[in-house]
Amino acid sequence: MRIVTDLVDLQGLTVDIRALAFPENALERHLPTVVGETVDYRLAEAGRYNQATVVRAFDTPAPLISRPGVVETKGGLPAISAMDVITETDSIRARRLNGLSNADAFAPTVPGSAARTTQAVQNKYELLRGQALSTGGISIAENGVVQAVDFGVPTANKFVRPVAWTNTSADIVNDLVTWHQQFIDSSGGPAGEIVTSSRVFQQVLRSPSVRALFSPQPSVVTPDAARSILAAYGLPPIVTYDRRIEDAAGTLQRVIAEDRVVFLPGDGATVGQTQLGITAEAVELASRGVLEADLAPGLTAVTYVIENPVSTAVLTASIGLPVVQRPRSIVTATVL
Repeated sequence: MRIVTDLVDLQGLTVDIRALAFPENALERHLPTVVGETVDYRLAEAGRYNQATVVRAFDTPAPLISRPGVVETKGGLPAISAMDVITETDSIRARRLNGLSNADAFAPTVPGSAARTTQAVQNKYELLRGQALSTGGISIAENGVVQAVDFGVPTANKFVRPVAWTNTSADIVNDLVTWHQQFIDSSGGPAGEIVTSSRVFQQVLRSPSVRALFSPQPSVVTPDAARSILAAYGLPPIVTYDRRIEDAAGTLQRVIAEDRVVFLPGDGATVGQTQLGITAEAVELASRGVLEADLAPGLTAVTYVIENPVSTAVLTASIGLPVVQRPRSIVTATVL
C-alpha cells in the first residue's frame, strides 16, 4: 500500500474534512479542539487564581502579587485514524458505467469516503471526551494500544450514591445541592450545567422528594417544572445527553454512562482541550510539497493505492487526545 497524491487535491481535501461539523458530538464545547506542532499532549494545571491586591498608598510602589503554581504533565498522543476502501469491484463498475479512467472514476467517491472516515475519527474523540468528563481520566486498551491518563480530578469531587435514586427514600434535591456546593468549593464558582442521561432525569421527575417541593403536590412533574424548582435551590439546569456510538465490534456504546451525573462549567467556560498533533502522513505530504507546512497539524486526508487486490483507499489520519486542564471544575456522581 502506498500513498498517491495525484488522484485528488489532498490539501484541499484536508481543509475540507477539518471544516466538517458534527453537532451531535456535543461534548466538544467542554473540550474544544486545538492543534499544535507536537506529538505529545500537555496537561498544565495552574493553581486557581483568586487573590486580591491590597490598597496602595500614594507615592508608594504597587504591591507584587503571587503567581499560581503550575504542574505540567505530558505524554504521547495516540494515533486515531480511519480508512475506507474503494474495492476493485467498485472501481471496475465505475469505469464501465461511466467510461472513465481509474483516476476520474475514483475522484468523485473521495469526498464521501473522507466524510465517513472523518466522522469515525471524530466519534472516537467524543467517546474519549465522555470518558474524561465522567471519570476524570482516559483508559485505552484496544488494537494493541494500552494507555491510561489520570487528569487529577479530586477524590472529594467523585461521589457514589449509597442508595440509588430509584429508591423512593432518596433525597435527590439534597444530593444535588450537596454536590453543587462541592463544585463551588472546588472550582471557585457555580456550575453551569448538570449533564446526565434521560433515565436519570426521569428518576428526578418521579422522585417523591422532588414532587414534595410543589404545593399542591402533582402526580407528575414536567421537565420545565423540575428545572424551575431546582433553579430555586441555586442549581444549574439539567442537560440530558444520551449519545451512543457504534464501536469497532458493532456494539452501541454510551458516551457518558447512563447512571452518571456530571457537574460542569457553563457560559462557554471549558475544562480543557482536545489536543491534535502532527501525523506521520502530514509530514510525508509536506515533504512532497503536497501540503503546506502550516497546515500540517490536525486531521490529515490521504489517498492510497493497494496493489493486491487492486483497490484505492481514503484515510483520515490524526494523533490526539482530550485533555482535562481544570480538574477541579468537574464533579461526578453515580446515582443508579
